[in-house]
Amino acid sequence: MKTLFMDRGYIPLAIYVCFGLALLTPFLSVDLWGYAVAFLVAQFFIAFGVALGNHRYFCHRQFKTTPFWEWVMGLTAVISLHGPPAMWRMSHMAHHKHADSEEDPLYLPAMVKWRIPHDIYGIHAAKGMTRAYLKRILKDPVMRFTLKYHWLPIVLYTSLLALFSWQAVLVGWVLPVAITHTLSYAVALINHNPRFGYRNFDTPDKSRNIPWLSWLTWGEAMHHNHHYRAGASNLAMKTNEFDLGYQLIKLIQIAK
Repeated sequence: MKTLFMDRGYIPLAIYVCFGLALLTPFLSVDLWGYAVAFLVAQFFIAFGVALGNHRYFCHRQFKTTPFWEWVMGLTAVISLHGPPAMWRMSHMAHHKHADSEEDPLYLPAMVKWRIPHDIYGIHAAKGMTRAYLKRILKDPVMRFTLKYHWLPIVLYTSLLALFSWQAVLVGWVLPVAITHTLSYAVALINHNPRFGYRNFDTPDKSRNIPWLSWLTWGEAMHHNHHYRAGASNLAMKTNEFDLGYQLIKLIQIAK
């Protein structure tokens, strides 16, 4: 399934070049507080689309919500440049099925070989989409729209930011996207490294829990717990653990 710009190896490099430029933004504008607020809001929603949207909702269906929040999560997930939820789900399920093997799209040798240079959006996984899978997924209007028109929310969002200034594009999109990608790769790599974190359960993979990274990733770095029980909405399974993402899920439930 070929999609616009998704199989270009220069995308990761471009993201991090823009990341560097975004770091200079506060020195290029007098409205520091305005850009700081814009960044924090954008960072929140882009991370929201990845952690709660792509991962916990569209992939694992860990909780139920309203159509409004489905659309918010789906659109922000696409804006994050993590790819449409349908494609992200396919790639992530392959990770669970083949964790720490050459067939795992998040296994470091596999990432170096094809994911980072060629497949930042998960085209490799998309090619594995079966007709039955697509038929089932396309019943969901959010999954269907974001798969077919993944480029549209990005164009509209960045164009809106550009109406304010080019700095707004950097702090409202490029910087949050770069940070979110960095943290996503950190979870994929560090949380499967036996030199870090700890384990609570006996699982066939090398997944680990890393509390300090968990605070930066909305609980996603309680990764070992997630591999143990992928459908659990609360990734904190011991009394001394905390899952920020689960707290946000509870707020969404209240805000129905």
